[in-house]
Amino acid sequence: MPDIEQKKKDILTASVQVFAEKGFHAAGIADIAQKLGMGHGTFYRYFKNKEDIFDSAVNEILKEIIAIAIDEKHDTAETLEDYKSQLFRIGEKLFHLFGEDDSMARILFFESQSVSSVQKKISNSMQIFDDYTAAYLKNGIKKGFLRKDLDLKITSRAVNVVIFEGIKEVSIIENKKERLAAGKKWTSIVISIILQGIQK
Repeated sequence: MPDIEQKKKDILTASVQVFAEKGFHAAGIADIAQKLGMGHGTFYRYFKNKEDIFDSAVNEILKEIIAIAIDEKHDTAETLEDYKSQLFRIGEKLFHLFGEDDSMARILFFESQSVSSVQKKISNSMQIFDDYTAAYLKNGIKKGFLRKDLDLKITSRAVNVVIFEGIKEVSIIENKKERLAAGKKWTSIVISIILQGIQK
């Protein structure tokens, strides 16, 4: 069983790179198999077709995003400084995730736009992230850090749109070192702007 899981993981890792390099429509199973030195027959033991592997690759990326959100407990901050630090940590982790591997960003923000079968999945995952952000904002209001008049649904969506648009911008920087440096700048600027707008 562990060998099967490792093989699937290897295929997913290679497929993300191939889809990012060639694009979903231009890439084929042959490209992924060639990258791994694997025969077509072996490939089909783990995935049905190209759409199946793309769907699985998107799943793995979304899991990593959600993991960053739930890793921070939304109701633990007791001071404004703790609250700010928590928000910065979340932003830094997100920008770092896509800064380390721009292939994931290309899959999520560009290639997935032309694959209707994964659009609903991405939308549902973003809703989970919005719900977490809303809970985080609600705690800020409860603790007296944030304005009481915030519309939690709209504010959480707006916050995440700004963050993910920043990640998208950073992801197109080809040089990894420059990409990671830009991610740090974006984190600082975006979080500062968000806090200025919603802080009590």
